Amino acid sequence: RRRAAVLAAIALIGGGIAAWALTRPEQVNVPAVIEQPTDEARELLERRGFDVSVATVSNCAPEDTVVEQDPPAGSEAEEGSRVTLTVSLGLSVRVPPTRDLPLAEARRRLQRVDLLVETREQPSREIRAGRVIQSMPAGGEEADCQSTVTLIVSKGPNLVTFPNVLGDSQE
Repeated sequence: RRRAAVLAAIALIGGGIAAWALTRPEQVNVPAVIEQPTDEARELLERRGFDVSVATVSNCAPEDTVVEQDPPAGSEAEEGSRVTLTVSLGLSVRVPPTRDLPLAEARRRLQRVDLLVETREQPSREIRAGRVIQSMPAGGEEADCQSTVTLIVSKGPNLVTFPNVLGDSQE
């Protein structure tokens, strides 16, 4: 009797595992859709059995072009799972914030989003020398791709040297 109960439990567990293995979604290779128009990318992914969602981003890629995908191309995902496409809004970008960054880091951030950089120096008591006081256009504003952002860089406080007049007569 005990042996029959153990065999029945094993059969139930084996049946459950078999049912799970037979009913779980198939794994599908995620195709590469970066640099494709959104409609073409969506159509390809839906034909492969994926649910597609779209997020937009300011980017220098042509408008309505896929610039990122998640999960990435070449990975395996369950059929019916969601693939998120990040799509360019067109040929403008949001200027990244640069205030109080070292000049080299600020320049890298701007160049990374396809903006050109020009610099001017200005004295500042609040911002250390070599760091950005402000940018024009300001961080958070939209700018055309390949347009120039001017960084105003601190050259430190504007110190004035006075001659030593102690002991001199007033004439």
